[in-house]
Amino acid sequence: CNEEPLVSLVSLNERTAPTADFYRGQLFRDLRAPATITCGRAEGLSMALQDLRVSTQHFSIQVRLLPTGGASGRSGSRRAAHAAQLELLDESSNGTWLNEERVGKGCCVPLKSGDRVFVLPSARVGQEEAIGYVVIVSAADVAAVTPSGQVRNHSHPSCSNVRKATEQASKQLNLVLGKENARPGQQQAVEPDLAVARAALKLQLAAGVRCRLCNESPVHRCVTAVPCGHHFDLGCILTRCQQDPS
Repeated sequence: CNEEPLVSLVSLNERTAPTADFYRGQLFRDLRAPATITCGRAEGLSMALQDLRVSTQHFSIQVRLLPTGGASGRSGSRRAAHAAQLELLDESSNGTWLNEERVGKGCCVPLKSGDRVFVLPSARVGQEEAIGYVVIVSAADVAAVTPSGQVRNHSHPSCSNVRKATEQASKQLNLVLGKENARPGQQQAVEPDLAVARAALKLQLAAGVRCRLCNESPVHRCVTAVPCGHHFDLGCILTRCQQDPS
């Protein structure tokens, strides 16, 4: 089947959560009724996670297809054209984050292609245990409208927690570097600080790499373009390629 997924949730950490694709025929039997993508620890959900910090039902995404009045199809086939409209509902106890901003239990916010949804953000649990997704909507099915009565924030806020950690690590690194000429009797005291220095360098490197599209640091699931060598968030570059294939 050559059909593209209508909605994809591309995992930012395949070790903790797989990527999930959802097709139009899989989601909708009646195009007039909304479809729901569910995520949590409970069995039978659209996306089942194992981490005990994940709520039984952590979040859901409601997908509506709005008629656009045109027609779309492949190989000359025609069907009524629709645009997908997505909303994220936070149903968790520990929180769901949209682009590093906590949604709030019971709150519903609009989603667009390129948004990142975090169940366990790396700023709280570390990159190894993080659970997050990039939302990708088929280019032919992207809605141009947002739910009425809601203001869509298109900004990409920086990760303040990582920046604070980087500043603290930089101070620790400077202290370690100031001890590199320590006397032999002091070397044993300096060695434990080397681990701090290495951690500081890693944080500085991560904070110094920014996505060229949203200008956010750190980059989530970094992609490097060839031959220019610029770095991008996976969600940002996929969305840009869909909007402008050239």
